[in-house]
Amino acid sequence: MEPIIEKVHPPYSFYFSSTPNSINIKIKNSSSNDGTDMFENSFSLKKLQKSKVFSNKKNTKDIIKGIIYFIEQNKIIYEQKDDTFKLVLTSYNKRQIEFPLKKIEKNLNELNFILVKTLEGHSHRVSCVSIFPSGNFVSVSCDKSIKIWNVNYDLMQSIEEAHDDYINYVSIKDENNFATCARDRNIKIWIKNENEKENKYVLNYTIKDAHESWIFKIIYVSNNNIISCSYDKTVKIWEKKNEDYTNIKVLNHSNIVYSILLLKEKNILISSGEFGTKIYDSNNYECISELNDVKCWNWNSLCKLDENKILIGGTHGIIKVISLTDNKVVKEINNGFNCWGVGIIDKINSFITVGEGKNIKIYKKSTYDFIKDANDIHQDDIEGIITLNYNTILTYSWDKTIKIWRLE
Repeated sequence: MEPIIEKVHPPYSFYFSSTPNSINIKIKNSSSNDGTDMFENSFSLKKLQKSKVFSNKKNTKDIIKGIIYFIEQNKIIYEQKDDTFKLVLTSYNKRQIEFPLKKIEKNLNELNFILVKTLEGHSHRVSCVSIFPSGNFVSVSCDKSIKIWNVNYDLMQSIEEAHDDYINYVSIKDENNFATCARDRNIKIWIKNENEKENKYVLNYTIKDAHESWIFKIIYVSNNNIISCSYDKTVKIWEKKNEDYTNIKVLNHSNIVYSILLLKEKNILISSGEFGTKIYDSNNYECISELNDVKCWNWNSLCKLDENKILIGGTHGIIKVISLTDNKVVKEINNGFNCWGVGIIDKINSFITVGEGKNIKIYKKSTYDFIKDANDIHQDDIEGIITLNYNTILTYSWDKTIKIWRLE
């Protein structure tokens, strides 16, 4: 089976996979109330070639490219009913082809995590992983190194001694730029050197002593600005002017700030730490609300749940759901272990928690109901989890490994 190809055409997301003889199409309707509308069907190469639309295509890959082209050119009609979905493509000579799909019925209790690959490039705890738009991804570790992996999970580049102390976080701006922060109090900007044949990432700029203590998390914003939070009880806003970064704003907390989350569509910046959570207007950084009883203890444990809610994984096994409509806790979940990281898995309309221990827990996204757990995912505490594509997730751990999982 070839890797999943994703195409977003709001309100639908398309997922294509293929064998030499068939194409599988999945369609998700992101505008449904609970995000669970998913439709699927497989189509044989011979049947598609018999249609006048794709009679000139030699293989399934070319047909997928053709379907995506129709989608991009808006030569497409959607017909969705309760349990069926029909995709109709119209070519330039008015020929049509229909793709009927059926709604996927999910039994989440039977969901399995199939290990695809274990990546063992680091020599210490893996602290963060972020994904490039291409599907390549970058990992950082307490071994002070940065590693770049491709979509086939092969190591492309290793930057040793990238910082002088444990690296806590990596934030990607685009395919050519990412930033890292560490216990050495520095923020470093890395850029792809396209003048070299190998297109390696190289150090472009260092914000020296950006904070007075360890930096836990950064957000590399598309306009080149950077937001950072630290053990020194502050959140700082950095603005790029000419070729230098200048600190233009300091937001103070009463104690350690472990994590930050920027929701651009709502113009909100959220910061959370040992003594509470603050919500800011990201246009002027004025504090909108303070939630003193909502605390987090890790840079990976602050997550967007949906358009109006966020998740915060805290201590004593308690996860809190925060409504951004009225800025208050609407649900407390007894997770059973301290939560280091949370991740949204759209395939199963769920979220997953990781942390203290070798296991993960899966919850229903819409109702917060516990679904199941998966045991012995790693050999030590699990630091974080991210979604690579429709049916593939990635976990990283204190056991020095990164693991790729397929959800079935």
